[in-house]
Order: sequence, then structure tokens, then C-alpha cells
Amino acid sequence: MDYLAALNRKEMKAWEFFYRDYYSSLCSRVFRVVKDRDCAEDIVQETLINIWHSTRAFHTEGDLLNYLYKAVHVNSLQHLRTRNLHDAHLARLQQESATTGEELSSLVREELVRQLHAVIRELPPRRRQILQLSLEGLSGKEIAERLGVTIHTVKTQKSLAFTYLRDRLGDLSLLLYLCFPVKIW
Repeated sequence: MDYLAALNRKEMKAWEFFYRDYYSSLCSRVFRVVKDRDCAEDIVQETLINIWHSTRAFHTEGDLLNYLYKAVHVNSLQHLRTRNLHDAHLARLQQESATTGEELSSLVREELVRQLHAVIRELPPRRRQILQLSLEGLSGKEIAERLGVTIHTVKTQKSLAFTYLRDRLGDLSLLLYLCFPVKIW
């Protein structure tokens, strides 16, 4: 009874003995619920601190132990509930972020293509035609045969077109290359 009275009076020495005697057992109990050793230790420590700060007095050691084991169990469940809510919220935010990122990426691509086509429309007709056929995937030889020009003409016109696009689009030309490495360039 002297031990319990010292605990109720918040005597440090009594709490040190109590802590030493029950800490491992409490951590083990909490670990079975939360499956995380560090988390289990935190929950036990917070529970003991809350009891230390409370004004509650225990009449028997059994009352104290019942209260303590129920408190760590409830705190463990509360932790799981909070962690699950946090995980669900985080997953929802990540999904929204991914969707927003995909939508933004799509908008950026659309704007890049719009700007690219606007600049392509500025090219002289034959150069524009050669570039468009190239963008459709035709080889230089196929373009030359289709238009009845030499392969050298196709290469020269494509080179002039790409130089013009790079000059007009500036930094966007690099972005276009990164977004459409095969399709556009």
C-alpha cells in the first residue's frame, strides 16, 4: 500500500520503479496492436505522462493496472484510427495531385502543339509541306518521291524548317523535344 500511495502522490522514485517494472510489458501489449515498436513506445510513454499529470488517485494496484492497460489499449486503437484516416487522406491527396498533374501536363502539351502549328503555318508552303510529311512519319526518300524533288531538297528544307522553328520557339523548342521526342522532331 505504501508503494501505491507514493504513486498517487507522484513521487518520482515510485514512478521510476513502476516504469521499470511495467514499461516493457505495456510496450509489448501496444506493439501487438500497432505493429510498430517506436510507435508502441511513444504510446506507452504518452499514456504514463498523462497519468502522471492527472489528478486521478488509485485505491489498489489492480485499479491502477486495469486503468493503465485499458488506457494503452484505447490509445493504441486511437492511433490506428488516426493513422488510417491520415493514410486515406494522403492517398486521396496523392490521387488528386496525380490527376491534376496529368491534366496540367495535357494542357501544356496541347498549348505546345498549338504554338508549334502556329509557327509551322508561318513557313513557306513547300517547306511547310515537307515538314508536315516528315511529322507524319514519312522518310526523306518517301517525301522526295511523293513531291517529285531530290532528297537533297528535302533535307535542306527540313533543316531550314527546324532552324526556323528553334529560332521562333526559343526555349519552347527544347520543351517540345522533351515532350515529343519522336513524334515531332
